[in-house]
Amino acid sequence: MARPPRSLDEVTRSIEQSLIPQSERDPRESGAGVSATPAEPTKNSRTRPSEAARPLSEVYSNAAAEIQSTGEAVVQVAHDIAAQTQALADLLRKHGSSIADRIEEFASMTKRVADAVQKGRTEVLSAEEGRGEAPGGEPRGTPLVPHP
Repeated sequence: MARPPRSLDEVTRSIEQSLIPQSERDPRESGAGVSATPAEPTKNSRTRPSEAARPLSEVYSNAAAEIQSTGEAVVQVAHDIAAQTQALADLLRKHGSSIADRIEEFASMTKRVADAVQKGRTEVLSAEEGRGEAPGGEPRGTPLVPHP
């Protein structure tokens, strides 16, 4: 198991080693591990930070691009959900209004039917009273249905 890096230089070298292809590494660095003391800077190692920074910069740029595209995708999904909920709310309002109108129509029709039935009943009873007999041709005694 590899030991965790203890200093910033070790972390930097560890990142460089993982990012730089094997063919570009310094033969000195392909040894058993990272030494506890920093290596003496040579002409080659002085140019290495800029070479190592380029792949590291690309990794960060790629990660930033992924994060940005993920954020844009989340925002797009949120906009789609908002549009769908708005459409659903509008549909619900429309149907609620339509149902209320139909209930009012039904109540009005029920009242008209009840009034017509009452009027018909009153007419039948008054016609029978005029003849002096109950429904069915029998003489009328006490009324079976109270008059309003």
